[in-house]
Amino acid sequence: MLDKTLLQKRFEKGFDTYRKNAFIQSKTAQSIIEIILKSNKNFKTIYEIGAGEGLLTESIDKNLSYDTFYANDIVESAGDLIKNINNNIIFQPGDIEELTLPQGLDLVASNAALQWVEDLENLFKKIKENLNPDGMFIFSSFGGQNLIELKNITGTGLNYRELNELKNIFSNYFDIFYFDDYIEKLYFDNPFKVLNHLKFTGTNAIIQTHWTKTKLKEFIAKYEELRETTGIPVTYHPVIFGGVTK
Repeated sequence: MLDKTLLQKRFEKGFDTYRKNAFIQSKTAQSIIEIILKSNKNFKTIYEIGAGEGLLTESIDKNLSYDTFYANDIVESAGDLIKNINNNIIFQPGDIEELTLPQGLDLVASNAALQWVEDLENLFKKIKENLNPDGMFIFSSFGGQNLIELKNITGTGLNYRELNELKNIFSNYFDIFYFDDYIEKLYFDNPFKVLNHLKFTGTNAIIQTHWTKTKLKEFIAKYEELRETTGIPVTYHPVIFGGVTK
């Protein structure tokens, strides 16, 4: 079971360094905005899941006209960062799986957050129930090959859902109008910089292990075996879904 208390602590520590290190998450946030804008729809009421330090939040605020904008995050202190973007944004702290969503939403968006959700089907059902007819839900997450090097070496990590599973769950509640997935690798000089990258983006919560000198030495040796010409690889597997209510 995912340790969400650890998740909160790791992401809160990573807020100050997130944006400078979240290269993939920045790309998916940009993709989300572009897809939304291409729809040429008006969204009076918007809800964002997993806003974090406000990467997608800021882009939504700059590019969309809205009457009401709710932003949620499991880390309560994220509310201060969201208010700095626009004091009119209504921040909803808490675990999205446990929260009651406001009714009458036109758009629900989420960037690089839903991989942490345990009961995805129940969340999708809740979102559909609170979206207006023809309301839009668009999100990015990660597929089965995400951070595969870390999982193979440490034996720990998220059990990322396979694409067919995601499609099946999503299509139970939404008509899919957009889907994309791709593999992208980042390269680092050494395994220590890989660990720092994960720390600076808060995603080190996936490695639930106690580092001893022996374990760290083994980790470095095993990761060095994966070295490519351009450096030590970290594989990302972004997925993006867009749907409208059935």
